[in-house]
Amino acid sequence: MKQGAILSPILFCIYMDVLLLELEKSKFCSHIGSRFCGSFGYADDVCIPTPSHNAIQSMLNVCQIFAAEYDVNFNASKS
Repeated sequence: MKQGAILSPILFCIYMDVLLLELEKSKFCSHIGSRFCGSFGYADDVCIPTPSHNAIQSMLNVCQIFAAEYDVNFNASKS
């Protein structure tokens, strides 16, 4: 799908939902009560708030696996 096509935003959301679900399944992130608050997506940005260095490394490992599997490039200079 090319950038600017009518379906591009919808397909991108479906595509990135896979990553957000994988981050939730990893159980490494923050929770408020029983509510998962470990990853947030807005437009083409993903925020991963974590309580510790070990948790963020684990979450980044999940992102790395996703990137390799789905051929996604993350911009390290913005991270």
